[in-house]
Amino acid sequence: MRCFFVALSALALSSGVSALASPKEILYSGDARLTNLTDGSVSTEQVLLRKTLDDRASTLTEVACYRDPGKPAVISPVYMKVSGTSMQVSDQQDFSAGKLTGTGTLQGSSWDWNLLRWNMKYQTPAGLVEILDVNFVVGNRLIGRKQMFFNGQPFRLWEAEMEEVSAAEFQSQATAMGCPPF
Repeated sequence: MRCFFVALSALALSSGVSALASPKEILYSGDARLTNLTDGSVSTEQVLLRKTLDDRASTLTEVACYRDPGKPAVISPVYMKVSGTSMQVSDQQDFSAGKLTGTGTLQGSSWDWNLLRWNMKYQTPAGLVEILDVNFVVGNRLIGRKQMFFNGQPFRLWEAEMEEVSAAEFQSQATAMGCPPF
């Protein structure tokens, strides 16, 4: 059920990059603040995000590792197919029917987007989770805000700020978090 918590955006290119050497990998690290909209409680989770952008295939892949305090780290992949300023979102690499589906719009220069708005639906055994998502890229920062609804009722607000990190820093943090290989 958590793949939508860490699918941050299809716009996370470093600032000023407009032409890709396809594919391009960007690594992010940060924290997310989760607000329970039912009882008002607040928690945090560590997040690492490996984003692969492939302009030739018109795809983006986000594989995140997140860890809530006191819990083991979890891997969560999300796949995106870009067509102009629109995109399709799935939890399946081949975009076959899965639990997560969605669509969105991109703003900014092609493959150097700075604003993304999208809607996702995630089917769970208990019901439908809908996510309204807005993401920004400012310099080397990725900022994401998700409003989540369970069976039509608001239940969680997820806000993350992440910064681009080196491969060595990313690997060091992944090891410290106990992330499975990704």
